[in-house]
Amino acid sequence: MHAHLRNRGGGLDFADTKTLLAERDGEWDTSEVPQIYFNRVEKAIQGLTRAGINSDLNERRDMALYYLKASGEFDAAVREWEMRPAASKTWQNIKTFISAEYAKENKQNKLTAKSFKANMIEEQAEATEELIAALTEKHTQQMEALIKSTTEAMKEMMSLIKSEKKEPTKQSDEEKKKKREEQRKKYNDAPVCKNCGKKHPNKAEDDCWELEKNKASRPANWKSTKST
Repeated sequence: MHAHLRNRGGGLDFADTKTLLAERDGEWDTSEVPQIYFNRVEKAIQGLTRAGINSDLNERRDMALYYLKASGEFDAAVREWEMRPAASKTWQNIKTFISAEYAKENKQNKLTAKSFKANMIEEQAEATEELIAALTEKHTQQMEALIKSTTEAMKEMMSLIKSEKKEPTKQSDEEKKKKREEQRKKYNDAPVCKNCGKKHPNKAEDDCWELEKNKASRPANWKSTKST
């Protein structure tokens, strides 16, 4: 979808923007490689930037950590990350760190790389191409950091791929299209929360962070919509 939006020219319509917001704010699916999640978020950020909607990378970092922590799949890695100096806790660094941890864990467990290899190779190649193109156009100063972090993550993942001998099963275009449509429908069908005035399809209204009773679950970088 992102390549289509980039190539067709003109601005994004309301439906496109809603889809990009849903992809940017969506949770990590534990069945997919974390790098695919990070790529999806970054591609959505680029599309939103073209539409004049800015995204806070520190907030994205905190949301990613929140989803990863909630999954229970990265308990040790999360503890290690939280002990790091604040200055090193950047969006670029959490991408590299979590992707490397995932690759190491999968290699240790000798898990099959069927969906891992197919999805990672296809999605990573597409995401890297689009991300570099977008940064060249609008964010040239970030290029060096992007290439470095992406290269480090790819080295870890390619090491795992080379250790596997099974042939990957390519995810069909129809499956990817169906997943995007499900994400769009989920966001479109979600009600506007009466507490924060926003949609959060993956969180019940009663769990909204605006409510005082949910204070303990708020990400560190969370800001109340009522204070703006």
